[in-house]
Amino acid sequence: MSDFFCYACGCTGSGCQRIYPGLKVEWPELLGQNAHYAVGVIQRENPRVTVIIMDNHHLSFDVCCNRVKVFVNNPDDPQAKVLYVPMVG
Repeated sequence: MSDFFCYACGCTGSGCQRIYPGLKVEWPELLGQNAHYAVGVIQRENPRVTVIIMDNHHLSFDVCCNRVKVFVNNPDDPQAKVLYVPMVG
């Protein structure tokens, strides 16, 4: 993951996660949970990031230290489940 470049601060990989001291940057406990529930948890636990629900088939390799992507099979499904551990980046 070290080849990914953050558009916001220029860091690579997960290096930008260190700019949030005292705030969560990963949510492994949300794996398999309802995506909309996960968005609420992430926003509450780190209000400095933007949370985006994304289609699993649209993987992107850009990194942004003020964003968390929540990947699901179908973003239009209100019951969609989180497929990967959400994290800042």
